[in-house]
Amino acid sequence: MKNGTLLIIALVVFSLNSIYGQDISALEKGMGFRDIKLGGYIFDYDCFVKDNAERSMMRGITGEPVHDVYRFVLNEKYPYDKIGDLSIYMLLVKVNYGQIYEIKIFLEPNNRILELLTYKYGRCTEYNKDLFPTYYWRTKNGIQLAFMGPDISGVKSYTLTYLNLNLYEQGKLAAKKSRAKAQSEREKKLRSEAQSQF
Repeated sequence: MKNGTLLIIALVVFSLNSIYGQDISALEKGMGFRDIKLGGYIFDYDCFVKDNAERSMMRGITGEPVHDVYRFVLNEKYPYDKIGDLSIYMLLVKVNYGQIYEIKIFLEPNNRILELLTYKYGRCTEYNKDLFPTYYWRTKNGIQLAFMGPDISGVKSYTLTYLNLNLYEQGKLAAKKSRAKAQSEREKKLRSEAQSQF
């Protein structure tokens, strides 16, 4: 009797997992948003323009240098103005050495997005309820999707962020090396000036 009950419970759990997606591997297979792929090269797309103003704003907010930021421009080849019936207000990508490592989509507010994400990828792998409630789906190979709802002040901004954590870390390492090299060159110049002056 107990074995039969356990079998029925196992089948119910398996069925529910199948119904609700629970397939985080779909995130890794997709590698981004529609035809815009993480790890793809920005120059392969004719739908982006460099956005220096957005880059400066992000640098001011985070305090760290940001790699190049590109803004999506709607065209016939990439008609990405909606997800279902929800409007996309803005789509940005961050690029390191020409390679896309982050895709950020700003959407009109609608809680249905969370339901759709849960259906497609299963339950989120992490939830963070700070100023902005954020749901994360992460794969073992470093692909992450974050859904950020409205903040507690009532700002109605929903964002989806696809991120390749490996490319992001490589970019941070390259930026650190670049800063160290610049610091070394400054010190070398100062040393040379000090020796010639005194």
